Amino acid sequence: MTIGKPLLHVLFTPSGAGTLRQTLARQGRAEQVACPFDDFSFGPVVAGDAARVAWIEEELGSTSWESVVADTAPFLRGSCSNDVLPVVWISRRDTRSYAGFLWWLSHLGDAPCKIIDVTDLTVGGAGRDTAPWLAISPSALVPEEMARLLDTQTNLDAAERGKHQTRWKQLLYENAPLRVLEAVMDL
Repeated sequence: MTIGKPLLHVLFTPSGAGTLRQTLARQGRAEQVACPFDDFSFGPVVAGDAARVAWIEEELGSTSWESVVADTAPFLRGSCSNDVLPVVWISRRDTRSYAGFLWWLSHLGDAPCKIIDVTDLTVGGAGRDTAPWLAISPSALVPEEMARLLDTQTNLDAAERGKHQTRWKQLLYENAPLRVLEAVMDL
């Protein structure tokens, strides 16, 4: 447990955020969870919110993405606030999780945060006929697995932060309609 600022768990998959809320409640912990509904693994990210909404409406046929984008501003204010210490849950194997993290980190700047990276986390295998598998995403974790990860966060150091920020700049430059992971980046 951190003394000082309250922890705010930040995830980029709504199902993972819901599972973490259940986990925290079962553990009797009062920490909060924040998650945007926007998915930065697709659509333009450079031209601004209006262009992003127009692209999603045109290409994906969604007519309600404007409300998703509008809900992102309160998420950013809360998760980047100086009043909390963010603990961000990510996987570099999950485009939604990783692209969302890169986008969020570009807004956080140099403020401190902690990270729980499940990229190489092996789960399962408890049963005789079940082999362990890679978690792939925080959303793939069950409450018991998330409970074991609570309090395992590490500080996001300057070198690692710089690598992630460079990756985000590359994604902005590419501004591709779809972000795909070709290989897990070593960070």
